[in-house]
Amino acid sequence: MTVVVACNLPDGVILGTDSAVTLDSSSARQVLVHKEKLFALKNKPIGVAAYGITGIGPRTIRSYINEFTVTDPNGVMTESCEISRVVESLRSFFQQIYKRNFGEKPGPFLGLAVAGFSPNAYHGEIWQIHLPEHSKPDSAVCVHGQGSFGTTWHGESIPIARFLLGYDERAIEELKKYFEKVSGKSFIKAEHEAVSKILERYEWSLPYSNMSIEDGLLYARFLINITINYYRLAGQPPIVGGKIILGRAIYQDNDFHILRD
Repeated sequence: MTVVVACNLPDGVILGTDSAVTLDSSSARQVLVHKEKLFALKNKPIGVAAYGITGIGPRTIRSYINEFTVTDPNGVMTESCEISRVVESLRSFFQQIYKRNFGEKPGPFLGLAVAGFSPNAYHGEIWQIHLPEHSKPDSAVCVHGQGSFGTTWHGESIPIARFLLGYDERAIEELKKYFEKVSGKSFIKAEHEAVSKILERYEWSLPYSNMSIEDGLLYARFLINITINYYRLAGQPPIVGGKIILGRAIYQDNDFHILRD
């Protein structure tokens, strides 16, 4: 399992992950704590963080990222092109591999968080690719475009959501079902919106528009640590853990830099 944090800030983008992976077999569960899940695309100010399954077929996600970089499908690695084109090329590349291994039926979940810069852009972008959901062309989602500053979290990130939002989405859904059962009617759109507005008032609002890259790196590390320490202290299997790996790209960078402790 994995936790991924992605930050889009005025001065650049940040991706962070833990380094643990869980291998399940019929007899035991094994947790490895030295897995690479954050990758830099060669000669591009773009990083990719993987969550969900740790490999497809006999190969790791890292192996496929290397293949993507070397074979350069659609020429996106050698051309100067928008990050949206790189994301679509990544989506198409992994969709073909996914379909070849799992067929037409929905298989296990693979997520890719992509963060970086387009040429001549002074603000970054954050995208997400979910397979098998994003099987159609141009179906990847831009969660933070240029000038949209904020944080997203992916994978085993319920502790982060509870910390920042103040609630667990699962509890909200359960409460809705309870009130629907008691009242004998379904929630209407206006009621959904009213509940959402109440919850939003109690979410923690952070000044992302004034956050520096240095503070953003501290913030991403802090959020990942919340998840790691939850599993460590709550007596849960340590499916999130190991080292925290961070990376960043800033304006005029030619590469995405992975920062080693």
